[in-house]
Amino acid sequence: MPGTEYAEGSLFPESREELEAIRTWALQSWQNADNGRSPFETKWRRYFRLYRSYVGARKTGEWRSRVFMPETFQTVETVLPKLVAKLPKFMVLPHGPEDVQMAKTMETLLEWAVENSRVHLPIIDAFRDALIYGTGILKTFHTQEVGYKRET
Repeated sequence: MPGTEYAEGSLFPESREELEAIRTWALQSWQNADNGRSPFETKWRRYFRLYRSYVGARKTGEWRSRVFMPETFQTVETVLPKLVAKLPKFMVLPHGPEDVQMAKTMETLLEWAVENSRVHLPIIDAFRDALIYGTGILKTFHTQEVGYKRET
């Protein structure tokens, strides 16, 4: 929590007031995030229904076909392979003239990391989300793979 000082080595708040301050800050942060997201939620739901070709149930007495061509799905799935045919390149721009060499080094490291990781599928998902909803968020997570080897 910003602005809260903890005693050296202490992981938990030491008083009820500190705990209440943390709870208040967390609740306020969640409400701010929810208020920022909520205006877009109805649009996102509509876009998802268009992408999935959602057709509501028939009403009583309705006899016409409700079939329609899934243009949104077709467009997204046609454009997506063209966007991800080549992985995007990272550009690192130097802040000043003294940072030029470090920026080139960072670009090289990022290219190596992309080539030696399994980033292809998450990038495809992020691009698909961007095409459907207008925004695509890509998160990175740390994974630890444990393997066992038997020796005789």
